[in-house]
Amino acid sequence: GTGPRPWRRSPALPSAPAFDRTAEELRGHVRRLGAERVAELLMVRIEDLGPLLEGRVGVARSAMAKLRRAA
Repeated sequence: GTGPRPWRRSPALPSAPAFDRTAEELRGHVRRLGAERVAELLMVRIEDLGPLLEGRVGVARSAMAKLRRAA
């Protein structure tokens, strides 16, 4: 169907507070390590960093732990 999908967040909705904190931390890692290195450590495509840095999606704890160890 083409109707609304309740399991998907609307782009108009604000991000969850936990995602905001993670996004803030990720932006700091990008400033220190660079976007390419952060994407590599998180094992995501560089194009996928946008939603992460905006706080629209979350990151696995294990991926964040790996990123923190590299910093």
